[in-house]
Amino acid sequence: MFWPPSTGWDINWSRPRNEDYRKNTATGEPGSSMTIKVLIIDDEEDNRQIANLALTMIGGWTVIEADGGEAGVRLAESEKPDVILLDFVMNPMNGLDTLKALRGNSSTEKIPVIFVSTKSLQEREKELRDAGAQGILQKPFNPTQLPEMIKSITGIGS
Repeated sequence: MFWPPSTGWDINWSRPRNEDYRKNTATGEPGSSMTIKVLIIDDEEDNRQIANLALTMIGGWTVIEADGGEAGVRLAESEKPDVILLDFVMNPMNGLDTLKALRGNSSTEKIPVIFVSTKSLQEREKELRDAGAQGILQKPFNPTQLPEMIKSITGIGS
Protein backbone atom coordinates (compact mmCIF):
# COMPACT_ATOMS: atom_id res chain seq x y z
CA MET A 1 0.00 0.00 0.00
CA PHE A 2 1.22 3.48 -0.80
CA TRP A 3 0.66 6.23 1.75
CA PRO A 4 0.03 9.04 1.02
CA PRO A 5 -0.32 8.41 -2.70
CA SER A 6 0.27 11.96 -3.91
CA THR A 7 3.66 12.86 -2.41
CA GLY A 8 6.10 10.82 -4.48
CA TRP A 9 7.25 8.56 -1.63
CA ASP A 10 5.65 5.35 -0.57
CA ILE A 11 4.96 3.26 2.47
CA ASN A 12 4.09 -0.42 2.61
CA TRP A 13 2.54 -1.37 5.90
CA SER A 14 0.87 -3.97 8.01
CA ARG A 15 0.07 -4.49 11.67
CA PRO A 16 2.59 -6.58 13.59
CA ARG A 17 1.85 -10.29 13.65
CA ASN A 18 2.12 -10.37 17.43
CA GLU A 19 0.28 -7.65 19.33
CA ASP A 20 2.25 -8.44 22.51
CA TYR A 21 5.10 -5.98 21.88
CA ARG A 22 5.96 -3.27 24.43
CA LYS A 23 2.72 -3.23 26.37
CA ASN A 24 2.30 -0.35 28.77
CA THR A 25 2.89 -1.71 32.24
CA ALA A 26 0.07 0.37 33.73
CA THR A 27 -2.67 -0.42 31.21
CA GLY A 28 -1.41 -3.45 29.28
CA GLU A 29 -2.12 -1.63 26.05
CA PRO A 30 0.55 -1.19 23.35
CA GLY A 31 1.85 2.37 23.29
CA SER A 32 -0.85 3.89 25.48
CA SER A 33 -0.01 6.71 27.90
CA MET A 34 3.71 6.39 27.40
CA THR A 35 6.49 8.13 25.59
CA ILE A 36 7.35 6.20 22.47
CA LYS A 37 10.99 5.19 22.17
CA VAL A 38 12.38 4.73 18.65
CA LEU A 39 15.71 3.17 17.73
CA ILE A 40 17.10 4.40 14.42
CA ILE A 41 19.69 2.06 12.89
CA ASP A 42 21.33 3.74 9.90
CA ASP A 43 24.96 4.10 8.84
CA GLU A 44 24.30 7.57 7.40
CA GLU A 45 24.41 10.27 10.08
CA ASP A 46 22.34 12.73 8.02
CA ASN A 47 19.49 10.23 7.74
CA ARG A 48 19.58 9.57 11.49
CA GLN A 49 19.53 13.31 12.24
CA ILE A 50 16.55 14.02 9.98
CA ALA A 51 14.49 11.18 11.46
CA ASN A 52 15.59 12.10 14.99
CA LEU A 53 14.48 15.72 14.60
CA ALA A 54 11.12 14.72 13.13
CA LEU A 55 10.40 12.17 15.84
CA THR A 56 11.51 14.30 18.78
CA MET A 57 10.22 17.70 17.67
CA ILE A 58 7.00 16.66 15.93
CA GLY A 59 6.19 13.40 17.68
CA GLY A 60 7.61 14.26 21.10
CA TRP A 61 9.17 10.81 21.14
CA THR A 62 12.44 9.58 22.61
CA VAL A 63 15.03 8.60 20.00
CA ILE A 64 18.17 6.53 20.30
CA GLU A 65 20.56 5.95 17.41
CA ALA A 66 22.96 3.30 16.18
CA ASP A 67 25.35 3.69 13.25
CA GLY A 68 25.24 0.04 12.21
CA GLY A 69 23.58 -3.33 12.64
CA GLU A 70 25.74 -4.75 15.43
CA ALA A 71 25.45 -1.58 17.53
CA GLY A 72 21.72 -1.51 16.80
CA VAL A 73 21.16 -5.04 18.05
CA ARG A 74 23.07 -4.25 21.26
CA LEU A 75 21.04 -1.05 21.81
CA ALA A 76 17.77 -2.85 21.11
CA GLU A 77 18.67 -5.43 23.78
CA SER A 78 19.56 -2.84 26.39
CA GLU A 79 17.05 -0.05 25.61
CA LYS A 80 13.96 -2.07 24.57
CA PRO A 81 12.59 0.48 22.06
CA ASP A 82 8.93 0.47 21.02
CA VAL A 83 9.86 0.45 17.33
CA ILE A 84 13.00 0.25 15.19
CA LEU A 85 13.63 2.15 11.96
CA LEU A 86 16.20 0.07 10.09
CA ASP A 87 18.21 1.06 7.02
CA PHE A 88 18.39 -1.73 4.46
CA VAL A 89 21.74 -0.92 2.83
CA MET A 90 24.49 -0.88 5.47
CA ASN A 91 27.95 -2.39 5.87
CA PRO A 92 29.27 -4.67 7.20
CA MET A 93 25.95 -5.95 8.64
CA ASN A 94 23.09 -5.15 6.26
CA GLY A 95 19.50 -4.50 7.25
CA LEU A 96 18.21 -8.01 6.55
CA ASP A 97 20.99 -9.58 8.64
CA THR A 98 20.25 -7.08 11.40
CA LEU A 99 16.56 -7.98 11.31
CA LYS A 100 17.40 -11.69 11.50
CA ALA A 101 19.64 -11.03 14.53
CA LEU A 102 16.83 -9.05 16.20
CA ARG A 103 14.27 -11.79 15.50
CA GLY A 104 16.66 -14.46 16.78
CA ASN A 105 16.99 -12.77 20.16
CA SER A 106 14.26 -13.39 22.75
CA SER A 107 14.60 -9.86 24.16
CA THR A 108 14.16 -8.14 20.77
CA GLU A 109 12.12 -10.58 18.69
CA LYS A 110 8.76 -8.80 19.16
CA ILE A 111 9.90 -5.20 18.60
CA PRO A 112 8.28 -3.84 15.42
CA VAL A 113 10.85 -3.13 12.70
CA ILE A 114 10.28 -0.81 9.75
CA PHE A 115 12.78 -0.83 6.90
CA VAL A 116 13.85 2.54 5.52
CA SER A 117 15.78 2.64 2.27
CA THR A 118 16.58 4.63 -0.84
CA LYS A 119 16.54 1.31 -2.69
CA SER A 120 13.15 0.13 -3.83
CA LEU A 121 12.31 -2.93 -1.75
CA GLN A 122 8.97 -3.76 -3.34
CA GLU A 123 10.41 -6.80 -5.10
CA ARG A 124 11.68 -8.10 -1.73
CA GLU A 125 8.58 -7.22 0.31
CA LYS A 126 7.48 -10.84 0.88
CA GLU A 127 10.99 -11.87 1.97
CA LEU A 128 11.20 -8.94 4.40
CA ARG A 129 7.75 -9.60 5.86
CA ASP A 130 8.57 -13.29 6.23
CA ALA A 131 11.74 -12.27 8.10
CA GLY A 132 9.59 -10.22 10.49
CA ALA A 133 9.49 -6.64 9.14
CA GLN A 134 6.27 -4.69 9.74
CA GLY A 135 6.71 -2.16 6.95
CA ILE A 136 8.87 -0.39 4.42
CA LEU A 137 9.43 3.36 4.05
CA GLN A 138 10.96 4.60 0.82
CA LYS A 139 13.49 7.46 1.15
CA PRO A 140 13.14 10.30 0.71
CA PHE A 141 10.09 10.64 2.91
CA ASN A 142 8.36 13.68 4.33
CA PRO A 143 9.90 14.01 7.82
CA THR A 144 6.93 16.00 9.11
CA GLN A 145 4.74 12.92 8.62
CA LEU A 146 7.18 10.34 10.01
CA PRO A 147 5.50 9.92 13.43
CA GLU A 148 2.11 9.39 11.77
CA MET A 149 3.57 6.91 9.28
CA ILE A 150 5.08 4.89 12.14
CA LYS A 151 1.76 4.95 14.00
CA SER A 152 -0.04 3.74 10.85
CA ILE A 153 2.36 0.85 10.39
CA THR A 154 2.62 -0.34 13.99
CA GLY A 155 -0.48 0.92 15.79
CA ILE A 156 1.83 2.28 18.52
CA GLY A 157 0.55 5.49 20.10
CA SER A 158 -2.78 5.26 18.32
